[in-house]
Amino acid sequence: MIAWRALVTAVLLAALPLWPWMTQYYLLLAFDALLFGAIAMSLDLLMGYTGLVSFGHAAF
Repeated sequence: MIAWRALVTAVLLAALPLWPWMTQYYLLLAFDALLFGAIAMSLDLLMGYTGLVSFGHAAF
């Protein structure tokens, strides 16, 4: 687990100097990736650990 966290930190720190030269498309792409990652983690938490999600409420 620690090696995975160190790898993610290294990739983020390597990409940080490129931030000012990123176009609007790549900024939006990075934001979407983070947003979908957060949604996937929250859905995994609700369905995997607690089992509390019912998609029937969203349909009505």
